Amino acid sequence: AVVSTQSTGFSVEEITPDGKMFQSVLMLTATHLYNIRRVPLREGMGFIRYRYAFSTIARITAKKKHPDVITFKFIKENKELLAYRYLIPDSKTVTSKITSLIPPES
Repeated sequence: AVVSTQSTGFSVEEITPDGKMFQSVLMLTATHLYNIRRVPLREGMGFIRYRYAFSTIARITAKKKHPDVITFKFIKENKELLAYRYLIPDSKTVTSKITSLIPPES
């Protein structure tokens, strides 16, 4: 497997379905989006919560009243949609970068 050495990371807060917030990093490589949740008491440490190919992103949405709360919806193999929400400072920059990495549909 070829692994890209270029990646970009954005500090965000992951919002769980029950409303809890966790410091996280959205890491973008050439082909994938990673959610890395920071370990609270260990500076610079984290664990990968998930990794999705950009081609599986079905939708990126924001609420009009809360433009920094972004929802990503991913399509799994069984066509099920998974949704993840984040509080992203400077969300326009992050979402436009991710949008530019999503391959066009053929």
